[in-house]
Amino acid sequence: GIPAGTTEQVLSDEFQKYGSVTDIFLKVDVANPTTMTAFITYIDQAGAALAAAYTNEALMLPGALRPASVVLVGTGEEDGTAAAGIDRLEAPMAPSGQLQQAPSNSTT
Repeated sequence: GIPAGTTEQVLSDEFQKYGSVTDIFLKVDVANPTTMTAFITYIDQAGAALAAAYTNEALMLPGALRPASVVLVGTGEEDGTAAAGIDRLEAPMAPSGQLQQAPSNSTT
């Protein structure tokens, strides 16, 4: 998951490697205040797809106990954007398309 206290800058530094990031939405997980959820919006689908492919179950953020689950959650067909979500799959795809982290199967 994303440890509490993770900043948008940390996520930007990591996810800009895969494409042009246009927006980062980061919030504390209501169900577990020690973790956070994020949506990373890319200028195009290719960046979001690369981010999901290279970081899912591989990205260890500072302070994390396990790798982040990262999935492609959709594309903004009207404007060509795409997004990746990190840590929990908790909401339906946003109209602009976002990549969102999937729930962990861990019992820790």
